[in-house]
Amino acid sequence: MTEFQKLYENNYRSVYYYIRNLCSDMRLAEDLTQEAFYNALLFICEGKGVKICKSWLVKVAHNVFIDYLRKNRTDVNTISLYDDYETSTTFDSAARLDLITIFEKLPVRYRSLILLKDHYGFSYKEIAGIMNSSEAAIKVTLFRARKRLEELYDRYEADTGMEL
Repeated sequence: MTEFQKLYENNYRSVYYYIRNLCSDMRLAEDLTQEAFYNALLFICEGKGVKICKSWLVKVAHNVFIDYLRKNRTDVNTISLYDDYETSTTFDSAARLDLITIFEKLPVRYRSLILLKDHYGFSYKEIAGIMNSSEAAIKVTLFRARKRLEELYDRYEADTGMEL
């Protein structure tokens, strides 16, 4: 097995789910994930001497997603998250859909930061590298993102009278 195959197998799910959480379209996420790995392979073949790790791959995926938005002039905030979950038959599917609905109301930058820090566990330095920003800006924006998510959750509870 080649090194790239190992890299692909070890990181495909992380990259795919990162993109999927941003765009919500399974097919688009698959296409963009493949494009991200293709770009990574091209970069590796050029021998630019970068440390290849999960955070670098997520950065490539993030850039592929941003390029897609720019090229297609798509407003990510108009995309509905996880339409395919509506047919789920599990007991907690309604609660999951409610959480997704709350999460999708966040701007894509906020969603991305919450995913990178709270789900993937990247450091502020790694996130700053992925997002092409300073660590201070990442900390401030992540604080605002969490605060906004909390406000949306509180509003949901007040409107529905239910806790998730």
